[in-house]
Amino acid sequence: MVTGGCYLVIMALYFALPDERQCLLWRLTVGFGAVPALMILLVRNKYMNESPFWAANHEDLERAAKILRNSYAVNAVVAPDAEVIEPKSERRGLRDFAQLFQRRYRARTFQALAIGLTQTFGYNAVAYGLPIIIASILAQGAEHDQAGAWKMTFAGFAVQLTSLVMLALIGKPSATAYVLFAIFALGAFMFAQASGPGAHFMSFASLSYPTTMRGTGIGFNQGTLRVGSTLALFFFPVLSASLGSGVFWVIALAPLMDLVALLPKRWEPVGYDADAVEETWQREAAAR
Repeated sequence: MVTGGCYLVIMALYFALPDERQCLLWRLTVGFGAVPALMILLVRNKYMNESPFWAANHEDLERAAKILRNSYAVNAVVAPDAEVIEPKSERRGLRDFAQLFQRRYRARTFQALAIGLTQTFGYNAVAYGLPIIIASILAQGAEHDQAGAWKMTFAGFAVQLTSLVMLALIGKPSATAYVLFAIFALGAFMFAQASGPGAHFMSFASLSYPTTMRGTGIGFNQGTLRVGSTLALFFFPVLSASLGSGVFWVIALAPLMDLVALLPKRWEPVGYDADAVEETWQREAAAR
C-alpha cells in the first residue's frame, strides 16, 4: 500500500512540476520517503516492546513479566525465590559478529546479507531513479504468509529480473504500446518488491539466529542495507547518464545475484524455532 502510494505521489509530482523543475523530482522522492518512516518510528516507540526472552536476559525478570502482562495478556509474576541474573552487557565486539559466521550459521548469514544488500540496491536504484524512468518512458509516448518467505522472496526476485530485462529491451519506447509495456514492467517490479523481498528480507536477517544472537545479526544486516542504499543513490544517476536505458542491465544483476544466493540453500525462516535448535546443539556439544 505504501509503495503504491509513493508511486502515485511521484506520478502526480511529475505532471504537476513544470519542465524546468523536473530535476527536483528525485529530491522530492527521497524526502517523501522520510514521512512514512517517521510515522512508523513514532508508532514503534509508543506501542512495541522488546520480547520477554530478550528482556529477561538483558534487563530483569520484572521487566519481562510486565511485557508478558501488557503485550500478551499473560498473568506472569516473578517468583519470590527466582534467581536474579545480572543483565548482560549491551557492549558489542568483533566476537559477537564472529558468531554469525560459525559453521552452522555461516550459510544463513551470507544468504541474509546477499538478499538484504542486493535487494536494497536494486529496489533503491529503481525507487530513487523512478522520476528519471517515468520521465524517460512518458516523454517518448503519446500524450500473512502461507507460501513461506523463501518462495515469496524467490518469486519476487524472479519477477524483478524479468521486469528489468523487459525495461532494458524496450529502452526508450517510441510507440504507445511499448510505453504501456514499460509502465507495466515498472509496476510489476514495485509489486514484486513489496510482496517478495521487501516483505521478507528481515525474516532471513532475524529468524536465522537464536535470541541471544538476533540483535547482532539484525545490526550486521542493517549495516549492509545502508551500503546498498547509498550505492544505489549515488550510482544510479551516474550510470543512467552514461548508459541510458542500458542501466537496467546493470540493475538486473541485483535480483540475479539474489536468485543465485537463494538456490544453493532452501532455508525457510518462517516457523523455525532457532532458540530450541540452539539449545539442542548446546546439549549435544556438552554431551560430547
